[in-house]
Amino acid sequence: MDRKKHKTSIKEFSLQTASFFVSPLRREKASEFLGRLIESLGQYVDAKNTRFASKDPAFDYQLTVSLLTGAAQVVLEPHSLIANLPKGFNMQNLEFVSGCFIKVFEAAAPNPVASTNVTFSAHCIFSNPSDYSEYMEPFVLKEMGIESGGRVLSAAGRNFDGHVRISIEKSAMLDNALFVASTSFTKESLRPDLLERMNLRSVELLDTLGIQMVLEGSAKP
Repeated sequence: MDRKKHKTSIKEFSLQTASFFVSPLRREKASEFLGRLIESLGQYVDAKNTRFASKDPAFDYQLTVSLLTGAAQVVLEPHSLIANLPKGFNMQNLEFVSGCFIKVFEAAAPNPVASTNVTFSAHCIFSNPSDYSEYMEPFVLKEMGIESGGRVLSAAGRNFDGHVRISIEKSAMLDNALFVASTSFTKESLRPDLLERMNLRSVELLDTLGIQMVLEGSAKP
């Protein structure tokens, strides 16, 4: 694709990582996971807001762990492990939470993983309204009442075993801004090098869509 590149600033982002196990984890495995997590992340685990609900002595349970005084949450169920940061604002937030999430999934490492999904989504604002209007121009059809549009792209992972789905649309939260969501799918277990490879592929694909996202605290190009 040959299109003008638009530089945008990330004002707010979220990060979610999810792994789905080959076979369900018994309840005692959940207790072992919590022990490893506390050993690894210690001070960042909010013990007062950690909850364990169970309807069955073996396979019907949900372990919810609060991290970083409630800023992030981990949910372990028999078939899956999900870690979620609903709101972040700068590169320091992203790097720190990514490191924590790696340790979360390392705590579950003894359990084989069937698939892993990583979703990064962000509200990205243009430096001026004219750039936003220029990006949205191909979608606008005033006689039909269409004021904005977006793009959806699906591509092979290339530098990791899997694929990527990216969607871009008008931000519902900010003026002159886009909401960008990038989800990477793989059968690999979550590791630092995997996150890096996923990020590089997403950046490459966003570039083909004419979008560069800059997060506060990022190294200058």
